[in-house]
Amino acid sequence: MPDFSDAIILITGAASGIGAATATRLASDGARKLILVDVDEDRLRDFAFSLPCERQVLIGDVTDEGFWTDADLTGLTHALVNAGIGAGGPIEDLAFAEWRRVLSVNLDGAFLTLQAAMRAIRATGNAGAIVLTASAAGVKAEPGIAAYGASKAAVIHLARIAAKEGASANIRVNAIAPGGVETPIWSGLGFFEELVKQTGSEEGAALLAELSSVPAGAGEEAAAARAHARAAQQMGREMDTTGIHDLLLANLDHPRWDDVAERCLTCGNCTMVCPTCFCTTVEDVTDLAGDTVERTQRWDSCFTIDYSHMHGGSVRNSPRSRYRQWMTHKLATWFDQFGTSGCVGCGRCITWCPVGIDITEEVAAIRADDR
Repeated sequence: MPDFSDAIILITGAASGIGAATATRLASDGARKLILVDVDEDRLRDFAFSLPCERQVLIGDVTDEGFWTDADLTGLTHALVNAGIGAGGPIEDLAFAEWRRVLSVNLDGAFLTLQAAMRAIRATGNAGAIVLTASAAGVKAEPGIAAYGASKAAVIHLARIAAKEGASANIRVNAIAPGGVETPIWSGLGFFEELVKQTGSEEGAALLAELSSVPAGAGEEAAAARAHARAAQQMGREMDTTGIHDLLLANLDHPRWDDVAERCLTCGNCTMVCPTCFCTTVEDVTDLAGDTVERTQRWDSCFTIDYSHMHGGSVRNSPRSRYRQWMTHKLATWFDQFGTSGCVGCGRCITWCPVGIDITEEVAAIRADDR
């Protein structure tokens, strides 16, 4: 976990949504000081009062250049450029004033915040990190969100340029592109509202009323029950998870790991189809002049030999060690990390294994010869 004990962190749009959630997490992780910015003074002050760290509250409009000229960002180490608004409507119906309002806050405000943060961090002479909140709407086109989508697409590219400009001063700049998050922006965009309708609401009931459907009869319910039973019967596998955490960690030298290593191709298919696997790697690319560096994060697998590469080489350089790492993490240390098993019982790892390795059989074999 990163150490934020000496961190002074700027967060815009801090009174609600992603900004407030980030501030809460950073405060609980021991941040030294949070500089919180929002236009909603009452809400921001009420929220800031609840945080268990030093707070500096700045009330103002992120699109106001004078606001940033006067803002005291002394000692800044990190920033979350997060303030934004949402507005929607078809391009043909969207008023230019509304277009400009959204672009002003989401893009101009992001630029001014980023500029102030980069200047403040550079003034310290130390490295720093800045994250800009973009949106999946800036990557994937959808009707009715022209202003919002265009502003967030621009934020993504702004972050790329800032990353290159900040590299010489060791200022890392990245953008995140969240999907749907229930924030004030979500409720302000009709397109997002249409994505979620619940039958427990009046809107959900009205939507269901427009659908041509009839209640399921006894015949349909019986057919569904038969289909469910048939699917359960076809699965045919089960895994005894009683004490599995201690079982696997007590048998790290079990000969079964050698047995499965002789069959495993370390292709990584199991990790690619597993719904809970999340391993990634980071790639750095430097230009020929050595002036700029781009860092990208991509999906990876613990079955690749480079995944555990450190100074001096890989710490898991055999199929035995890599399969053992995957299975013990999934079924044992996942409990330590998340409080639950990493296996959902879907069977994808078995289906897509080209040599037919069955994780349920591997567990059963170790349990039958517990050492």
